[in-house]
Amino acid sequence: MLDELAKIREDALKRLENIKSEEELSELNTSVLGRNGALTAILRTMGKLSAERRAQLGKAANEVKQSIAEALEARKAMLDAFAEQKRIEDETVDVTLPGIIELPSGKLNPLTKVYREIRDALVGLGFTTFEGPEIEYDDFNFTKLNLPPDHPARDMQDTFYINDRVLLRTHTSPCEARALMALKPPFRLVIPGRVFRVDEPDASHSPVFMQIEGLVVDKNLTFADLKGTIDTFVKAVFGENVRSRLRPSYFPFTEPS
Repeated sequence: MLDELAKIREDALKRLENIKSEEELSELNTSVLGRNGALTAILRTMGKLSAERRAQLGKAANEVKQSIAEALEARKAMLDAFAEQKRIEDETVDVTLPGIIELPSGKLNPLTKVYREIRDALVGLGFTTFEGPEIEYDDFNFTKLNLPPDHPARDMQDTFYINDRVLLRTHTSPCEARALMALKPPFRLVIPGRVFRVDEPDASHSPVFMQIEGLVVDKNLTFADLKGTIDTFVKAVFGENVRSRLRPSYFPFTEPS
């Protein structure tokens, strides 16, 4: 029986070396030290032995049991340490990483989306974006655009004046005057921006609204160029099946237009 005890110990310690989980550890403990375990089965046979032999076998069995129990505890401690290390590694936060926005991001304003569609369509035709100030001189907003001092558009009821010389621009066209003074032709410009009018807000009016216009300066331009640009632009923004047409109208500072 002493040989059997030695073999139980040897087998248990060998199995213990390959154990990698607490489930396997519990299974080994039950199969060796449990009520129906290998060591318990040997202890149950001790009643048939002489007192001397029983004492000898009992001492050896207790040593084997203690040895296996200590090895099980040591293995459990090692598994717990590995598990704790893994938990720490999994929960580690690298503070140098960029932040992650978990909340849904906002959506583009409809005006921004439409503006970008229009801008991109014209940029695709060779235009360049040109911008100017919203607080503008009267001279650029009116005089340089062929709107003399007695023109109705200068009326205080239509325009937000800051003083006699400065106002909130009523259109994006002051940028045309600025471009003609600053740039050397030929050029193709798309001019977007906010403009301001003295209007009561309703379904079709607002004191602040977006405007966008184009300005092309080059030699040998004809209405065919204008028509082709408008037609291509309309199809790019509204779809290939949309038809465009030109109709006569009158704008003092863009005649003919």
